[in-house]
Amino acid sequence: MDKTVIKVLERAKKYNIKFNANKIQFYQSEVKYLGLLFSKDGMKPDDNRITAIKELKIPSNKKELQQILGVINYLRQFIPNLSELSSPFRELLRNNVLWQWTNKHTDILEKIKTLIAEASVLNNFDMNKQITVQCDSSQNALGCCLLQDNKPVAFASRSLTSTEINYAQIEKELLSITYALSKFHNYVYGNKIIINNDHLPFVALLKKPIDKIKNNRLRRLKIKTLPYTFVLEYVPGPKLYIADLLSRNIVHKTSVGDSEMTDVVHTVQIAPELLISAKKFKLYQMETLNDEVLSLVIKYYKNGWPNSINKNITGEIKHFFKLRYDITVQDNLVYLDNKIVIPKKLRKIILTLLHETHLSAHKQKFLAKSIFYWPGINSDIFNFAEDCSVCQKFKRNQIKQTLINHEIPKAPFIKIGLDIAEYKSSNYLIVVDYYSRWLEIIEIRHKDTSTIISKLKPLFSKFGIPMEIIADNMPFGSREFLKFANDWEFEVNTASPHYLQSNGLAEKGVGIA
Repeated sequence: MDKTVIKVLERAKKYNIKFNANKIQFYQSEVKYLGLLFSKDGMKPDDNRITAIKELKIPSNKKELQQILGVINYLRQFIPNLSELSSPFRELLRNNVLWQWTNKHTDILEKIKTLIAEASVLNNFDMNKQITVQCDSSQNALGCCLLQDNKPVAFASRSLTSTEINYAQIEKELLSITYALSKFHNYVYGNKIIINNDHLPFVALLKKPIDKIKNNRLRRLKIKTLPYTFVLEYVPGPKLYIADLLSRNIVHKTSVGDSEMTDVVHTVQIAPELLISAKKFKLYQMETLNDEVLSLVIKYYKNGWPNSINKNITGEIKHFFKLRYDITVQDNLVYLDNKIVIPKKLRKIILTLLHETHLSAHKQKFLAKSIFYWPGINSDIFNFAEDCSVCQKFKRNQIKQTLINHEIPKAPFIKIGLDIAEYKSSNYLIVVDYYSRWLEIIEIRHKDTSTIISKLKPLFSKFGIPMEIIADNMPFGSREFLKFANDWEFEVNTASPHYLQSNGLAEKGVGIA
């Protein structure tokens, strides 16, 4: 007897498990269970059930059609696009539709029977192999497939609720991922898996921290993915064969929405957040919907962005197309990351509010960059500040301080002004007497302090040592010159930096020289 069978029997004996002699099967290549056949190759439908389905008769009323769909749906996991094919049947089941079976319905029923008869085998799951999950969302349904070695292990799909149908496309796609992770939880939890999806904005979205996602529904959906370890790979729609078909697999039953999706996710943010009144909020919503560009952005966000923008299209929509992966919509307001995108009609109001306290353009940009956004916002802030007459009047480099008049000395050479002039590659020391306006022009080889001191000493011996010297900071404010002033007992008053008017007499002497 096989060692495996012996171990099974010993374990059953140990735990007091009894087998029914009429039902237990030993050494079988296939085992029938719940209408399915399990083998070393995987799982497939039971031939008896397939025969029963192939012999189904054409229904004569809605109740019989419901019974047929109930039987067919039992094997829907083997036929990825079964519900897509059977969608005309669901049309007949609507309350406001009269029963009318046509040749079209007969052809569809026969095609479904053929597909079930040719159903592929679902592969057995191997925990040691790489797990790949394909996810996709259509307008009305979600679809996903678990693969190993490019062979299907399990299919899953469901229809969207009336609320979920109104989700934006990016929200539906993320919902398909959370649905797949939940449906295949026992396979994927604790394993590093690969998720394939055909919505490129996900790559940027899932890399963002939750506090950077403004849309609360996307926040909530992302939180649902946190317990799982996965790598998201973008796969173009045409190559996402199975999930794309399954996403059109709308099962005829009422799906129950997730009550947690209405929960608000609160985050702690360092950046300031815009707080506005209900009245202003409605105004922002109305102007956003009326804005030609932003209304188109909302449309693209909900239905999916096009793969490319026509080269002939220019302006802001082309700008937003480049930023489409960072754009979200919440309550009919457009956000770029955490910043609200302001419609054109309200931009002047925002500029006025930013400039209300007449801050500099730099400070306004710093304040606005974490709250508001529109194309060219920095240029608009700068231009608005430049056009402000109050700001221009009191601009720092435009303000003229009142000059403090120098005290006129009572005798010659008591107070003198010094400056250095340069003419035709030669340097000159300019000395002006504040009493007599006498001008001395002394050529110097260098502009260093020691050279100037050496030229001043003979001058002081000729006219006397002054009590006060008015001069620029360099080199007359140097330590060496101040020591010279202290030793010779005169005072040095230097002019304000970049304010030559305070030593105007010496500057005028330079002009004369």
